[in-house]
Amino acid sequence: MTAHNPTLTRFDFHVFKFMHSPDVQTMSRIERGDYFWLICQSWAIGNNCLLPTDEKRLARLVGVQPGEPDISPLVLEKFPVENIDGVEYRRNKVLHKEWLAALKRSNDGRKYGRKRWRKEKEAT
Repeated sequence: MTAHNPTLTRFDFHVFKFMHSPDVQTMSRIERGDYFWLICQSWAIGNNCLLPTDEKRLARLVGVQPGEPDISPLVLEKFPVENIDGVEYRRNKVLHKEWLAALKRSNDGRKYGRKRWRKEKEAT
């Protein structure tokens, strides 16, 4: 996995969709916390929202302490396993769409900034 992508430091979080999702509504408080923390971790890692498949590593990412329950199957279902170039990862499909949209916004903004800078430079 690659390091954090410094250009994508935030994402749009759709509170209404999250809170009113039937799956989220049936989660316990701990499951909701694990789910949200994995969403944030997958974004912060900066590798196309990919997470490892190893459940022990995922548990460490959310801060599961010895003796505490593992990440629940309901939470893991929100990050299905995908095979990408022969390697298996977990990824939340909704968050990945947001990642792609944010990456496009960032790239478009960078292009616009360079274009504007060139125009200003030529005008002087």
